[in-house]
Amino acid sequence: MTISDHRAAQLATRLAFFVAGFGIACWAPLVPFAKQRLGVDDATLGLLLLSLGVGSVASMLAAGLLSARYGSKPVVIVSGLALSVLLPPLVIATTPVTLALALFAFGAALGSLDVAVNIQAIEVERLSARPLMSGFHAQFSIGGFAGSGVMTALLAFEIAPLPGTLACCAIALAAMIIAIPRLIAGKPAESGPLLVLPHGAVLLLAALAAIMFLVEGAMLDWSALLLTASGRLPAAQAGLG
Repeated sequence: MTISDHRAAQLATRLAFFVAGFGIACWAPLVPFAKQRLGVDDATLGLLLLSLGVGSVASMLAAGLLSARYGSKPVVIVSGLALSVLLPPLVIATTPVTLALALFAFGAALGSLDVAVNIQAIEVERLSARPLMSGFHAQFSIGGFAGSGVMTALLAFEIAPLPGTLACCAIALAAMIIAIPRLIAGKPAESGPLLVLPHGAVLLLAALAAIMFLVEGAMLDWSALLLTASGRLPAAQAGLG
């Protein structure tokens, strides 16, 4: 690969990380709207929000297997595009069942993208022969700030959730369109088992990661509701009045 190819691959990987952070952060300000639209209590909402986590965890294993067999590029493309277009269904679901299904699909796209883009990042870092991973992960955080900021700003200007998600969908799709031709194909895994049971330090790291994800998910899903319930974000300003 030439220097320009390396830079293009790095840009594509950064954009894919950005889309992952951007997509999930766009959903967070919409949680109060979903609760009001469905007229459910906190317990029911908690079960609905669990659908996102279940979809994410269920897809991670499949994404790893598919990336090992076919390379990470096609998985990044499919999951990144799916994450982008699944934002609007989250605000048009009118029953608990349809919202649960939409959240499951959204979570599955997010989980697949998280796994595949990290594999892509490892491949790009290896080809570039210099440390890049921290910068790639920073793009997820930047995407998170951008997603929550853009969606909150749109809602503050009294733009309805559906047009707002369509605008955010367009931003994420634009980023993916730029990234797709620059992603590296990668090599499928060599002959050997595609799935190996973890043990030792891997189990400890997995447990720590699970705890961190639980805390992160709780903050993401309930922060907007906490702000509106405490009066720190007036209902009228949030579009709920």
